[in-house]
Amino acid sequence: MIRLGKALNHSLHYAQGFHPTGTCGTMGAAVAAAKVMGLSEEKMLNALGIAGSQASGSMEFLADGAWTKRMHPGWAAHNGIIAALLAKEGYTGPSSIIEGRSGFLHAYSPKSEIGEVLANWGRPFKIIKTSIKPHSCCRYMQAPIDGILKIMSEYSLTPEAIEKVTLGILKTAFPIVVEPKKLKYSPRSVVDAQFSMPFGAAVAIIFGKAGLDEFIQKNVESKKVKEFMYKVECVENPELDKVFPEKWPATVEIKTKNGNTYSTRIEYPKGDPENPLSWDELIKKFNVLTGAIYPEKRRKEILSMIKGLEDKPFVNFYRLLQKNTNS
Repeated sequence: MIRLGKALNHSLHYAQGFHPTGTCGTMGAAVAAAKVMGLSEEKMLNALGIAGSQASGSMEFLADGAWTKRMHPGWAAHNGIIAALLAKEGYTGPSSIIEGRSGFLHAYSPKSEIGEVLANWGRPFKIIKTSIKPHSCCRYMQAPIDGILKIMSEYSLTPEAIEKVTLGILKTAFPIVVEPKKLKYSPRSVVDAQFSMPFGAAVAIIFGKAGLDEFIQKNVESKKVKEFMYKVECVENPELDKVFPEKWPATVEIKTKNGNTYSTRIEYPKGDPENPLSWDELIKKFNVLTGAIYPEKRRKEILSMIKGLEDKPFVNFYRLLQKNTNS
């Protein structure tokens, strides 16, 4: 999944209107499912070929805050499993699904780089370089929010003391979390808010965090949040783009009403491999996300199995997740 995303040239993939979670995710899920099922190399390749006809995910949800983004991770996993199950039963898919004339790389990007698929294989495996977001919003908003929370904490600032917030944002992020300004400064739904840098900055400053409890409709409609958003200015910073995508940096400058100015630059957002979440932070995130689905006993069982996943059959973990959620 990760290597395909790099090979597609993800900025151009986004520009084409595709969401990598849905497109690349389907391909990755197919291989993972095939591996778990113990399929042969031939059948695994068929699973990948079948997945290529299911890979989808449109970014058009950004236009009006539609809920379709919520489908993309789960539906990608679903499609990947279906692809593997079909391949297991002898169904075939095109073996050239990745590199073919009408294959994944050519169909989903105007300028893909096939060499990225296998470049430096296993040095390290790309899964080790993935990030886990601590804030409940777009990936491009993580570093700016980290910088805001850092300044607010270090200098004991209050929302009332702030006059202006200037955020240095990656160029690739602008059409996703900064523009069009009319929408980003006036989000209508929770999805809109999760892709609005002004909103994310405002709730981080007002509430001291930017989790699920902050990205709610009540705050979208809050007069206080709306007014604070207009204190936030987002600017392009070419210096940031020089290190992207190896880094996803941001700059933050906060000016107070008494004339003081505080600034910082975040090189690696919290949750990046270079700045990882602690095990306790991961458990907290897991409990927040699954608390409404699994009772405490089940969550503890899942956490215990995850800790020892390398020493236990994966099928046992899969069955645990399938158990009745009320037990």
